[in-house]
Amino acid sequence: MIQIQFLDKNVVGALVPAYSMKPERIVFLYDTRVVNEHAMKEMEEAIKSRLPKTAVQYVRTNMLRIEDVKAALIKVIESYKSKELQIDITGGNEIMTACGLLMAQEHGVTPTYVDFYSGQVFHVLTTERLAPIEQVTLEDYLTAIGGKYMSSSRHTPEETDYERILSMAQIIFSNEKKWDKFFTHMTHGYSAKGVMEFSMERNRNDRDCQFILDAFLDRGYAIKIGEDRYRFASEADKEYMTVSGIWLEMYIYIQAKQCFDEVYMGVDIDWNKRDICQSRDNEIDVVIMKNSQPIFISCKMRPIEKETVYEIYSMAKRLGSSYAKSLIATTVDVRSAKSEPGSMYMRMEKMKVGLIESKDFIKQAPSDVFAKALRMTE
Repeated sequence: MIQIQFLDKNVVGALVPAYSMKPERIVFLYDTRVVNEHAMKEMEEAIKSRLPKTAVQYVRTNMLRIEDVKAALIKVIESYKSKELQIDITGGNEIMTACGLLMAQEHGVTPTYVDFYSGQVFHVLTTERLAPIEQVTLEDYLTAIGGKYMSSSRHTPEETDYERILSMAQIIFSNEKKWDKFFTHMTHGYSAKGVMEFSMERNRNDRDCQFILDAFLDRGYAIKIGEDRYRFASEADKEYMTVSGIWLEMYIYIQAKQCFDEVYMGVDIDWNKRDICQSRDNEIDVVIMKNSQPIFISCKMRPIEKETVYEIYSMAKRLGSSYAKSLIATTVDVRSAKSEPGSMYMRMEKMKVGLIESKDFIKQAPSDVFAKALRMTE
């Protein structure tokens, strides 16, 4: 079977029909103003990683001219008229979709569409279910956009450690000023590589530091080895006691793992396949793949600034086009001031960036918290 598809920046709309229908050949119609040579090679690599025997072909057209799109489709249909043909209209712009459906009807070609909500590929005209959809993984997705998932930049929590981390996180979120004092003390000499022992001598009489230290000791993150002398229980525990923002990242990661199959923390992307400017966009706090849809989450244990909203919004558009979603998780109360003119909540709502407040998880199930945040992105 030969499958004709439309290729634009929505890589998910191109990958899912390919993975689901598993054709012997895919013919992509594309426009050089939207898709360059790099993108074509990366899309082919992503397809062949799952479908090594599937041939990939590209046919150039002008996506803004109906005549050009129709002519390109007719050319492809004529070239493979002896084969079983399908035209998938999941990807592409409105003109491509309209032309695809019209040419399918005129030339007796099966028009297909991926319904992400039902998880099925449908025959557009008869509504017959043709195949269950094959989901896109983060690795598939990054390959198709020219990136590569490197190992996590953080120690990802083990499932056996979830309860201990959630308990400590709640203490830190409720005592952020005390945590800031303790964290400042720990970064002055004890965060360096190879250092596994620390002292509280400089802050011996500081009750705030002692409060946080006692909480860590009670949960086994460190062990007392002498007067004002302590040892980190492990390299991971050392990171947790010396990196400030990691607690919200771990908290969101653990909550997301209860709802989604594919969740990553501290995602570091290697852009060595394309000449992309190295920037802070290379690291993403938490990434979720939900029904082939990438969701990027920025975690902030500080008041949210407008630059943060713009950054995560831009990241989603840059990495995922219109199909990706962006959320901001915070320990700060944002929602209570949402009705005030120019509030951060209104800014996020306007830019379709979802909000998660850490306190949401105390009264609501994780699935409800994420669902509420994602509704803001619609």
